[in-house]
Amino acid sequence: MPPASVAAVIRSLAQAVKRRGGRVRAWNAAPGAERGLPSGGALAVAVFGSLLAGPAGVFSLSGMRLGLAMVAALLLATAVLARLILPRGRRVVRQDEAFNQEAVKMSYDLHAVIADQEILRVVTRALPAARLASIGQGLSLMPMTDALCEALADGSGVGAWGFQRLPRGFEKVLADGSSGGPVAYVEAEYFGGVGEQRAAVWDAGTIVLAPLHMEEGEPFPPAGSPVSQALRRLGVVAGPAEDEFSAVGLDRHRHNGAWVS
Repeated sequence: MPPASVAAVIRSLAQAVKRRGGRVRAWNAAPGAERGLPSGGALAVAVFGSLLAGPAGVFSLSGMRLGLAMVAALLLATAVLARLILPRGRRVVRQDEAFNQEAVKMSYDLHAVIADQEILRVVTRALPAARLASIGQGLSLMPMTDALCEALADGSGVGAWGFQRLPRGFEKVLADGSSGGPVAYVEAEYFGGVGEQRAAVWDAGTIVLAPLHMEEGEPFPPAGSPVSQALRRLGVVAGPAEDEFSAVGLDRHRHNGAWVS
């Protein structure tokens, strides 16, 4: 192919890239949340093509050398700008992702009371088997371990209000404890990416979030999962591209007992 034809092809490619424009998206941004930062590849092709072809469309060796130098400089500058402009840090994992990652071999279970740390200390004062774990945004979590459930069991073997591990009568303790602030009880059980959630919240001695139940296969409602709705009642604030579940780090452990092991 004659040099002039090569130059024409490259020039057309450069013009197409210029018209399209390069856009990049933060790796943890929500879909569609793009930044207007041109990509290094788009700029590189555009500049290299323009310099190689030259203003008259004639192949130029000096233009090729200059173009290669410009490509290297642009790629380096783009990489530096991307590190400065785009968000950095750990990847945010929403709870729907946490429950489905490597779903075939991963499971998740949580049965716990969540509240302000001082409120939980009052609630557990007479419960030697209780163990607390700090989570995000000033809250603590008390997992319903086997030892705690056995200490609270009334012999009926049935959980209160349809919960799996909320001993009958313990909901009254949680209601009394909520006199100092909201207290939530949450349950989530998943295996192979399929599972269910339950949650309830007490405040000032009364139930303020009636027991919510999301069954297997049911999608998260617009208001969020039962666990997220309960956390919101406790004052949890979620940032961009995350929900309340991930905001307090409930994806940190996949099994109930791991919180106090």
